[in-house]
Amino acid sequence: MTDPFNFSDEELFDALPSNMNTTATLTEICRKLCIHKMRDFAAEQQGRKLEQKVRRHLHTLAIKYPKFIEIDVEAKPQLYRKKADINASNKQTIRQLSVLQDLIGQYLPVEQQRALEHQATETTNSNWKQFIYVAPASICTAPKCSIEVKTTIYTAIEQQQALVFTYLNHERKIRQKKLMPWGLMFKGEKTYVIGVETHSNEPTPFVYAMHRMSHVSILDAEPHFYAKPTNMLLSEICRSKGLDRFKRPEDKFIQLTLWLFGSAANNIDGTPISDDQVVVEIAEGVRELRATVLWGDELEKFIRGLGPNAEVIEPLDLRQKLAKEYEELALRYANNQQRVIHTTA
Repeated sequence: MTDPFNFSDEELFDALPSNMNTTATLTEICRKLCIHKMRDFAAEQQGRKLEQKVRRHLHTLAIKYPKFIEIDVEAKPQLYRKKADINASNKQTIRQLSVLQDLIGQYLPVEQQRALEHQATETTNSNWKQFIYVAPASICTAPKCSIEVKTTIYTAIEQQQALVFTYLNHERKIRQKKLMPWGLMFKGEKTYVIGVETHSNEPTPFVYAMHRMSHVSILDAEPHFYAKPTNMLLSEICRSKGLDRFKRPEDKFIQLTLWLFGSAANNIDGTPISDDQVVVEIAEGVRELRATVLWGDELEKFIRGLGPNAEVIEPLDLRQKLAKEYEELALRYANNQQRVIHTTA
């Protein structure tokens, strides 16, 4: 059930006197808020708790919006007034701010994240949030990452300082790392740290999944590290090095020809796998996709995900690799009885 006294920023502004030369006490503001919510403030048994909650909220607003609200803390009781008129444009800005933390809060510098913390908790029906739902992926949801780890990494990037941390790699092996972080890359549901290891003899950036980093701390001094080139954006670096595709040295671009059956190609036009993608119908229920793509883990996962509704025609190497995998998979599923794995003690 929605808390009837969980007031939005906009409602608190509206509860202040409309005349900017007039002040109001906390009790008067609470009474006006209760009338707006169609509640009887005088009969409210938790009036003191309500006043404490509204007082904290008003003091937060005075810090966030110093041009709009003023509090006379010397007065007994304290007095509140508007310093500027809250017009429709300002109210719209306030409503938009309440959405920022959910949508792009994680992309912001640490200090800006802290400034938006209060907005994330003020979710009432008058806010734009009631019309927005940021849905997680169907299978892979965002991994958990502690606020301490995130704050340390963000601070190191902002202050251009090196990091030391424990890293659990994709082979489930634990390694100690020293890294000069260049920035953050957001891909799918995950956040990655781009940087150069401090013992490296050349500035070759690598990708580290933030949720696999632990025991993170900032190095007081590190004599040898490569800072991010000032003449390049991180996006340019990631694209030029293939970091956004998790490109390995052995990965190469190929001319892919893929046959798609049934409904497998229904949405491929709206979500192309390359800029030069071409899809043509070659028979009833069969479409041929041709595209220049990077042959790496992501491409193979995409094709495997289509199951029997896709067939690789070219290149032959990729076709043979997947055919071998499917043969092994067919043998694994040949026995329809549930398998029992005998584990060692």
